[in-house]
Amino acid sequence: MAKGIYKQNGSELYWIRYAGPDGKIIRESTKTANFKEAQAKLENQRKAIRDGKEPEPIKKVPISPLLSLPLNTLHGVRDSGVLGARRVLSFSLWISSAIFS
Repeated sequence: MAKGIYKQNGSELYWIRYAGPDGKIIRESTKTANFKEAQAKLENQRKAIRDGKEPEPIKKVPISPLLSLPLNTLHGVRDSGVLGARRVLSFSLWISSAIFS
């Protein structure tokens, strides 16, 4: 396996690991199970750093769905019991759909 590309336990997706411009190790999912695609994504990130650019995150979280979130969605999230748990679950599902859609 190429240096900097690996799979996490129990996952079919490849992850990449590389040093950022500041020397800190960056680890991110390639969101693919194809090794050649993972290699290409790793090389793109490394090339950006060599060119003096900040590497582009593989998946950006869109902010627009968060802006349309009603303010009362999180009200009471810290409530104990079933109601609080339902609100947290509801919010988690909403965020997941916003990020991965």
